[in-house]
Order: sequence, then structure tokens, then C-alpha cells
Amino acid sequence: MSIHPFGAVTVLSPVLMTWLLARGTGKPLLERGIAKHRPAYADYVRRTSGFLPLPPKRG
Repeated sequence: MSIHPFGAVTVLSPVLMTWLLARGTGKPLLERGIAKHRPAYADYVRRTSGFLPLPPKRG
């Protein structure tokens, strides 16, 4: 069984894009900009999930 190069790109591209949005330039930059203008936003970020609709954390 051989892996076609385009098959690898099909898998790696969404993984890279998700990483960039979650950890790279997307979400962190947006949250930093909002936190400057809304101090309570940092608490909201700490309690909620970034991408998955999970129940809020307590505390």
C-alpha cells in the first residue's frame, strides 16, 4: 500500500490550520485584544472551552 502525496496534504492541511487558529495567530491574538478592553473577559476565557461546547468549569 502506498500513500499518495496529495492524500498526506489532505490530512495535514486541516491539522495545521486548526493548530494555527487555536494556538498560533488566531485565538490568542483575538483574546489578547479583547482582554485589553474588557477585564472580565479573562475570567470568561478561564471558565469556558475554546472550541468545543463543553459545560463551564467551576471556580
